[in-house]
Amino acid sequence: MKRIYFLILLTLLSCDIESLDEGFDVSPVNLKIEGVDSKPVFFADGTTVITLVANIDPNAISDYTNITFKNITANSGEFEGKDKDGQRVVKTDDNGVASAKWKVPSVQGIYYVAATITGKNGNYSKEIAIEVKNIDKGLELQIDRPNLTDIPADDTQTLTFTGKITSNLPEIYRTLVFECSDGKFIGVGEDKKREIIVNEKGEAKVIWKVGSVAGKKYVNVSIKGVANAKLEKELVLIAPSPSFKMILKDKGSILADDKSLLNILIDSVRNIPSNKIQILKNAGEFLDAAGSPIKNGEINIVNGKASVFVKMGQNVETYFVKGQTTDGTFFINETFTPLRANGEEIFADAILQNTDIKITAYLKRSFGKVSVGTPVTFRAYQLIDNKEKEVGVFQNLVNAVTNSEEKTGEIVLKQSDDIIKTSPIYIVASAKNQNGEKISTKPISFTYPVSK
Repeated sequence: MKRIYFLILLTLLSCDIESLDEGFDVSPVNLKIEGVDSKPVFFADGTTVITLVANIDPNAISDYTNITFKNITANSGEFEGKDKDGQRVVKTDDNGVASAKWKVPSVQGIYYVAATITGKNGNYSKEIAIEVKNIDKGLELQIDRPNLTDIPADDTQTLTFTGKITSNLPEIYRTLVFECSDGKFIGVGEDKKREIIVNEKGEAKVIWKVGSVAGKKYVNVSIKGVANAKLEKELVLIAPSPSFKMILKDKGSILADDKSLLNILIDSVRNIPSNKIQILKNAGEFLDAAGSPIKNGEINIVNGKASVFVKMGQNVETYFVKGQTTDGTFFINETFTPLRANGEEIFADAILQNTDIKITAYLKRSFGKVSVGTPVTFRAYQLIDNKEKEVGVFQNLVNAVTNSEEKTGEIVLKQSDDIIKTSPIYIVASAKNQNGEKISTKPISFTYPVSK
């Protein structure tokens, strides 16, 4: 059905209607619509109320204390608080300003409204002309989907609705109201209703998420406060294709410790053939709830749910997990990277070989293993006047990370000129624990043998 909207197009006319005496060469009264600087468009709905503001020239304030607002055109809009003649007489404030509320008419035509002052220096009036026009494109509703008759009722898909209004509508018409018969709007606010102020282009957007019940659904948009400015779209939801949800529980906190288990949950199952789900992955080991390996990651659906565990490896790497129906018609891809499992304790051993000191560090955890590639730092110092002075040059620092046996490769401290050979050298290995705190070995001391 084609919708027709009546709107008011404001035109300001400068008219000095009457002067009884020679008082002022130019009318000392002015009239305008509050908050309007250009020619706005108003809906002719018979309910919208606008504020008319009249002011008297500062040079004439002392001569006039009242302003009379009145309709020049018959069967025009109504003034709030009008007298029996349909006029509204308002006393001016100290600045010579007065205002009146005027309800717009609902019939097409041109209407004249005037502000009049009467006094010893003459009677003056200022008019504005208000024209009511038919406008058939005052409101639009667009959807980011061309076909609205085959939307799966999967409680997952979303559509974006864009409401658009004529760009020169005044502020009172710039709030759009969206409503839906089913599903819900995403974001902050009510599920079934949203009020949004349009942007500078006259647009407002909402994202609507479909429900899980097939059938005809409706989404509409209206201009707040205007009963007849409303558009509606019909959408047809159909029974969904096979689908499910896959949740990787605690994927943001699990550790690469060769022991922790990531729980993969399958939920919201719909139309799954053979009631089986297959989980594929690139790392780790599949286990059931009892800790037994699962062949091919294939799990049974019971009461619309399923569960499987993946035992973490020891490497901090990206895991790619794919859940799919056994026929491959529906699948979900997920990725995650386990956190590094740091050591809780650190040890080291070292040997003096000729003039080189060779050091190996070990990290240990009470649960699981330390991740491969966990960094360890090394420091060598001597006590000079009871103060620590770092000495020597470490080599093979590329080995200063742990392997699958939770130990570093061999690090070498080379003899250098800054080492006082008659004083002990102290070596300390350090790393970070799971809380990011520094843990260190007890100093290992060496003294170079005296040359013969």
